[in-house]
Amino acid sequence: MFEMIKLDDGTYVPRTWCTVTNPTTSGGESNVDDVDMLCCGNNCDGECNSCIIQKIFNEYATLTDQTA
Repeated sequence: MFEMIKLDDGTYVPRTWCTVTNPTTSGGESNVDDVDMLCCGNNCDGECNSCIIQKIFNEYATLTDQTA
């Protein structure tokens, strides 16, 4: 199973695509610091909401109970 992480816009991406803040140095919270969107290709229009890959990621997070 791939661990997914929720972004500020409510979408999910694989945890391995992100860097997160260190909870020890960021007030006890682990927040997404940067995301390397590896899915972007020649046909990417920059609109993740209409991207089929993003829809698959969101559905995968739901099906694997990672949205709670």
